[in-house]
Amino acid sequence: MISGMLYLAAMVTVIGFLWVPLVVAAHPLAEGANYFKGTIGNIGISMRLDIKDGIVSGQHAYDSVGIPIFLTGSIDGAGTLVMNEYDENAAKVGMFQVVAVNRDKIEGVWSRPDGSGKLSFTAVRASGWDGKWVWDRHYNVSGLLEIENVTESEFAFRLYVVSLTRQNVGNIEGTAKIRLNEAVWEDGKGARLVMRLEQDKIDVFPEKCEHYAGMGVVFDGPYLRGPFLSLVRRGVFKDAVQELDFTRLVGDDREIFFKSFDIITKLKDIDGFGATVNGGGIRIWGGTKSVQDLAIVMSSPDGGMWAAVIDKKANNIRYYTNRPAGETLPKTIAAWRDSLSEKYDVVFVNK
Repeated sequence: MISGMLYLAAMVTVIGFLWVPLVVAAHPLAEGANYFKGTIGNIGISMRLDIKDGIVSGQHAYDSVGIPIFLTGSIDGAGTLVMNEYDENAAKVGMFQVVAVNRDKIEGVWSRPDGSGKLSFTAVRASGWDGKWVWDRHYNVSGLLEIENVTESEFAFRLYVVSLTRQNVGNIEGTAKIRLNEAVWEDGKGARLVMRLEQDKIDVFPEKCEHYAGMGVVFDGPYLRGPFLSLVRRGVFKDAVQELDFTRLVGDDREIFFKSFDIITKLKDIDGFGATVNGGGIRIWGGTKSVQDLAIVMSSPDGGMWAAVIDKKANNIRYYTNRPAGETLPKTIAAWRDSLSEKYDVVFVNK
């Protein structure tokens, strides 16, 4: 039974303050992505920390839930790491106080924000085949590859894929034989999966597996160590700080944006904001255009954000910005709207 604030952290969107002093001696955390698997009490978690020039961002998630909890912070020359933990509600969840760390292991204590309800926290660097692997960016399909009971020669796995409409699914379960960085599963009837491990991703190559999936659902693609689903990993934002600011800005509409960035197109900033501009869409079949445009996000180095998304249910475009708004679209977003095959009224959410 998960109790108290930990239950809240595991079952709903969560934000809090995560204070982590890391005692880094001969083995500091490496620049780039660092993946850890561990537990808070007896609850399994997965954690990703991205470190660049002393700045830390990333996510962690309870393995049973998979909801990303954003992490931001910094690490100093003495090896002290301080991070904050957020979601769109800015609710404090608890604290992690890590008392010992090296390159491959973090140990400490989780507690509620007032210091009560302490639970042991430990995590080790994730490596090898074991764990959950997420594929969330192939046309209209997302997938989860779960691997367990890993030995030197084989492992058990379940590969589950689903269309974004959840109308069609695919599922393969079995035992794969390992040879170096590849593992192979065969059903004895001609179907075959080749899984190739490369650092923190697994590339899946199916052969004659169509009858294991519904129409339009496929298994191939890169599966990333998870269970982290974010717009950072889809390439819309550079780090969790930007995604957190965006989540605060758009609130519940984050889900609409997330589903709209299956395919990303780099666009030009014609406003002169110095912004990175990403157009989002989904793959469609038939007709003369293979990508249906659905969203656009502009983010500038000084923290400015301008974003628009088509709300199919309301049949309009919802526009957001953290700058003085009024009812005028930036030139870049106006040009994107004018290029759409259908015309929509604009709802200025922040006017």
